Amino acid sequence: MKTQTKNLIIIAAVAAIAIITTIATILIFSGGNEPAESPQTLLNLGEQYLLELDYEQALVQFLRVIEIEPMNARGYIGAAESYIGLGDTESAIAILELGYERTGDSEIRRILDELTYVPELEVESEPVPEPELELESEPEPEPEPETPTMSGTHEIMQFGGYDWRILDIQDGKALIISDKILEDRAYHNEQVGITWEDSDLRAYLNGEFYNSFNEADRARIVEATNTNPNNPWYENPWYEKFGGADTQDRIFLLSLEEVVKYFGDSGQLANRPSEDVWIDDQYNGNRIACHVGGTYYSNFWDETYTVAAGKTWWWWLRSTGNDAGRAARVNQDGRVFVLGSNVGIDDNGGVCPALWLKLD
Repeated sequence: MKTQTKNLIIIAAVAAIAIITTIATILIFSGGNEPAESPQTLLNLGEQYLLELDYEQALVQFLRVIEIEPMNARGYIGAAESYIGLGDTESAIAILELGYERTGDSEIRRILDELTYVPELEVESEPVPEPELELESEPEPEPEPETPTMSGTHEIMQFGGYDWRILDIQDGKALIISDKILEDRAYHNEQVGITWEDSDLRAYLNGEFYNSFNEADRARIVEATNTNPNNPWYENPWYEKFGGADTQDRIFLLSLEEVVKYFGDSGQLANRPSEDVWIDDQYNGNRIACHVGGTYYSNFWDETYTVAAGKTWWWWLRSTGNDAGRAARVNQDGRVFVLGSNVGIDDNGGVCPALWLKLD
């Protein structure tokens, strides 16, 4: 009798273990939308940590994605963004190089090119002595070389000592943008999640730059309400107003929507081509801008650099990139980098101020 009872207990225990094992298997493989460590779950978690600026935890998630799914391009990009947030640019470049070697992904290649871009520095050289001339005469001035600049059908006007392109005229006011890049500045003084509303560049333009105009010119500058919609290529589930609040600006930068409206719209902003990170269309040439020239200090490269007058250069837009730590920009070749550059880590960017001006 005791033997029979013992056998029944063993059978019951084995059956219970089998049931528990079956339930666990079902929960892991079919109970719920995705396994706890699926690449998509880890990507979502990594993106959330990036938005919270918790770069260490974000890095853990993206590296796990790469381990599980070595061909997942977003895993490499997320890991690079995490390394950059931690101030480790070398590791960011290394993980992108590994990702491109494995996947050949074009987005990885382009971001890698952005990180490894080195600005051209003017090298001082010994002056070459001019040959002695028998007759002293005034040398004829050499004609200035033609340089590309913002093109299209915009008329040019002068205001406050600068040349401006007229983009729009409404109710006795003109929307104008500087014909050339007036200076190089960072979008913000540190790498944090930020929008145009709280950026250092906005504070500078509406403070020091605005006050550089004389009283009569300042009286003609109209305070405008600017909308800052979400980046149409990158939906953000964590913030309802990912692009930032509406702002009251005297001086501002163009948005993504405005740059395609006034320099040519191929429809790519509204209809993203594949998984590209650029607007690359027939209007690139309209958006190319050249610099007035100057010498600046780069925190990123920890050195001064000189931009020659007339050199084509990239310039900031006010719109948020693919997250709140990036801002969109127009590249040297006129392509629009919708993914955006890091606001406080990348090199300084060109500034093309825009404003609404009362017409005489």
